[in-house]
Amino acid sequence: EYVGRMKASGLLWSTRPSKVNCRDPRYSQVLGVARTILSELLLDFATSEIDVVNDAALQALINVFLTFQTRNKEAEIDPDQEFALSKGVIYTPRYYWDSVMKELSTVADTELPRTLEIGRTGLVQGDPVVLAADEIQVEPCAVGLNFKDILVCIGLLDAAKEGIGLEGARIVRNIVADLENFKNDDRVIVFEHGCFSTRLAISAKLCARITDELGFEEAAMLPCVHSTVIHSLLTIGGLQQDQILATVSSDDKKQYLIRTFGIPQDKIFNSRNDSFHTDVKRTTKARGELLHGSWKCVSMDGKMLEIGKRDFVGRGLLSTDLFEANRAFFVLNRLDWEWKDRKRADCKQNPVERKKGGELTAISLLKQFMDLCSQGKIPLIKPMEVFEAAQIIDALKYMQKGHHIGKIVVMMPRNPKEPSVTAG
Repeated sequence: EYVGRMKASGLLWSTRPSKVNCRDPRYSQVLGVARTILSELLLDFATSEIDVVNDAALQALINVFLTFQTRNKEAEIDPDQEFALSKGVIYTPRYYWDSVMKELSTVADTELPRTLEIGRTGLVQGDPVVLAADEIQVEPCAVGLNFKDILVCIGLLDAAKEGIGLEGARIVRNIVADLENFKNDDRVIVFEHGCFSTRLAISAKLCARITDELGFEEAAMLPCVHSTVIHSLLTIGGLQQDQILATVSSDDKKQYLIRTFGIPQDKIFNSRNDSFHTDVKRTTKARGELLHGSWKCVSMDGKMLEIGKRDFVGRGLLSTDLFEANRAFFVLNRLDWEWKDRKRADCKQNPVERKKGGELTAISLLKQFMDLCSQGKIPLIKPMEVFEAAQIIDALKYMQKGHHIGKIVVMMPRNPKEPSVTAG
């Protein structure tokens, strides 16, 4: 009840150590409560651990409280919410980059266990890949980088298939004899996992020819963004009016939307705190009982389409009472789209799935996307940041900061032996 009355206020909770020099892990329970309140209720519930109780510790606690009072939720980086005083030093948790190769090199080679593993079944002594009847083999030229690649790399998200890279532009290098749609040396868009590879065997249905006016880097950045727009706004959202409301994390991004797309300033809100729900409610004259975050912006008979992963990875909870007013919540998971085609054989035994003859897949999305391209309705994404393959670590770090506007593309080398990637 007390937390519910906090609203714009903040709470700093002092406790005994649980993260640094922990003596009793039971004190860590308050961390779980604080993190839950912070993520689900968007309230500032901070914690400060102290290892001893004396004048110096109390003075340090006062300094932490003064820092907490000056927090700015509209800043580019979220304010600190967890502090720990240990041996006279105040600590705050941080992630830091480290080199896996460097860490592995510190282990003596004789201490490492040896295991023979199968890289790809069916291959012995370097035999060439045998393509299926509908497959082609493609060589990479450019790969579009997406935030899901970051989540897979840092272990927050399991990939539906080995490798990262969900989209790219490639050259056809090998086809089966009776495949008529493509020929060797064709330039193609690829809409499939594992695009960061020197050669990729892929279903021809997940490829499309690149039009002459597009370069490899322009083509590589188009499929994921536009297929998501087609699926979310047109197929599921049923967008009929051209009223667009947007949220951004910085003023630079706000000015970009105004300058590039002509979105009025009063239709662009702040995504860094929960103030946007009041602005959306005012703009749309939303009615009904509204709750936290984006979900409380959904009015009667409305739909919320979630393309992010943060809440799902963190097992976030959704208030269910809002569904009473015919509200709907949809999750768009691009990782599963392409697998629907490969599971269609199972539909023969599943009468429910058998009725979904027109269900959306990556293949149908790619066709819709290419049709719109041929009609000149697909614009290029600008600006575009281009990295070389050997700079892939820099590209991932650049995307992880979340400051960029537009698209990030990695150019692949023509010589597969060329890239030598190390993390510094």
